[in-house]
Amino acid sequence: MLWTAVKDTLGNQNDFSVIAMDDAGQKASFVVVGETTPYRDMVALAEQDKACAMKLTIFQVGPDNSDERAFRKRLGKSLAKVQAAKAAKQSGAQGHE
Repeated sequence: MLWTAVKDTLGNQNDFSVIAMDDAGQKASFVVVGETTPYRDMVALAEQDKACAMKLTIFQVGPDNSDERAFRKRLGKSLAKVQAAKAAKQSGAQGHE
């Protein structure tokens, strides 16, 4: 579900420009739209202790990490949307048994 949410988050062309995406490896490189100096940022998912771990690398000039906070906030919203859709699908499937 997390990879689906990452793809949904990066799919917003007003916020991110995807350079490369590897569905099999669950990793992507992208640029934050609107940055004066575009850096190649990366996100990768990996299985860790029967769960999913995310490695996020977002380069930003200065001590402010607003791009990383914005990505995580957008990802949280996307993940909630994916989880709600899955729950609705499961409850709908159970109602037809």
